[in-house]
Amino acid sequence: MVRLGSSQTQVFEAAEVSPPNQLEQAQAIAPEATPTQATPTQAAKVQENPVQNSLTQIAKAQASEEQIDVDDIRVTSDHHDRRHQVLQERLKEWDLQVAQNPRDLAAWVQRGITLMKLRQYDEAIASYNCCLTLNPECCEAWIWRAEVLDRMGHPEESLQNWEYASALAPNNPETWNGRGVVLRKLNRLDEALANYNQALLLQQTYAKALNNRGYLHGQRGQWQAALQDFEQAIAAEPDYYQAWKNRGYLLFALGRNLESLECYDHAVRLRPGQVEAWNGRANVLYNLDRYESALVSYDKVLTLWPDCPEVWENRGNTLGQLNRYREAIESYEEALLLKPDLASAAYYRGVALAHQGKYRKAIESYDWALQQQPDYADCLYNRASCLALLGELDEALEDLKTAIDLAPAHREMAQVDADFKRLHGLQLFQFLIESQAG
Repeated sequence: MVRLGSSQTQVFEAAEVSPPNQLEQAQAIAPEATPTQATPTQAAKVQENPVQNSLTQIAKAQASEEQIDVDDIRVTSDHHDRRHQVLQERLKEWDLQVAQNPRDLAAWVQRGITLMKLRQYDEAIASYNCCLTLNPECCEAWIWRAEVLDRMGHPEESLQNWEYASALAPNNPETWNGRGVVLRKLNRLDEALANYNQALLLQQTYAKALNNRGYLHGQRGQWQAALQDFEQAIAAEPDYYQAWKNRGYLLFALGRNLESLECYDHAVRLRPGQVEAWNGRANVLYNLDRYESALVSYDKVLTLWPDCPEVWENRGNTLGQLNRYREAIESYEEALLLKPDLASAAYYRGVALAHQGKYRKAIESYDWALQQQPDYADCLYNRASCLALLGELDEALEDLKTAIDLAPAHREMAQVDADFKRLHGLQLFQFLIESQAG
C-alpha cells in the first residue's frame, strides 16, 4: 500500500512594483500564490525527487508581483473590517480636500491610492485622470495609474503608463522597475531584464529591482544568478521580507533545506502575519521529516488562511506521517469541503482510511478521486490494493493493469507488495507482471 505524503511543493513568487514615497508596503497574495498540494507523479513508495519537482514549479509560476498595499493579505475578518472602516474615513477626508481645493494634485493622487486600496479601481482611475487633466506631467499619477491598470488585468495599458512615467522621470529607477514587472508579465523577458538592469544602473543597491531580476532569472532556470540577486537584495535591505522568502524557496527547490529553513525563519520574524512564509517553512520541515514542527507551521497558516484547501491537504499528509490517521482524515475532509474536486485530497483520504483497515470506505474515496482525475495512477494502484485485500481479485487486476500502463514503476512495486499476495498465484497476475517487464 502506498503510504501517505510525498515532498511538499509551493509556488515561487517574487517580483514587486515600487510606486513612490510614503505608502505602507506589504505582500499581496494572488490566487496563484497559494500553497500547493503534495501530489506525487508516482506512488509514494517511490519517493519523488523534491528538487526536480520544485524546479519545474518555478518555471511554471505566474504569481503576481508584490503590491504596494495590504489589499490581499490574509487577515482576520475583524481586522479586515477595521481596515475597511479606516480607509472609508480616509476617503471622506480626501473627498473633502478635493472639494475644497479641486486643483490640489497631491490630494487627487492620495484619493486614488485610497480608492485602489478599497479595490474601487474605476474610481481610482478617474481620480488619477483628474490629476492628469490638471497636470499631464504628474509622474506620480502616471505611476499609480499604471499600478491600478495592472491590477485590473490590463498589462498593455499599464505598460504604456509606465512608459509615460519613465519618459517624465528617466533617472527614477522605480519607473524602470515598474516597466520591467509588466514586461515580464507579458512574457517579454529580454525587455524586462533590460529595464531591471537600467533601474540598477541608476541605483545599484535598489533591492526591489534586484529581487525582481532574481525572479526573472529563476523563471529562466538560471538558479545561481537568481540566488545572487536575492542575496544582493538582502544585503542592500536586510529586513526585506520578499527577498528572504524568495531565497528560501529557491534554496528549497535546490535541495538545500536547512539553508532554506533559515530564510523562512527570518521571513516569519519579519512578517509573522504572512501565510506564504509560514507555508514555505512548513513544507521545508516536512521534507526534513520534522513532522511535528511542520504541523505547527501548517496550523499557523490555517489561522491566517482557513479557507485554503491545499494547506488542509498538506496538514493531512503531515498527520498521516505521524500515524494520526483520524485527524488526517478530518483535514482531508476540510479540504474537500472547500474544494470538492481536489482529487489528491480524496486520494490521500483513501490512503488514511486504508491504513485504518477501512478498505471499503477507502475505495469510495478513491472512486471520488478518480471521478475528478481518471488517469490518477497512484489512486488506481491503491484501489487495486484494497480490492485485493477484500478478495475482489478480477477488479483488482483490472485496476492494477491500468495503473501499470499509466506508470510502469508500479509493476515492480506490485511484485513485492504484500497487499497483492492473493494475486500471486493467478496466471493473469504473472502474465501482467511479465508482459510489462518485457
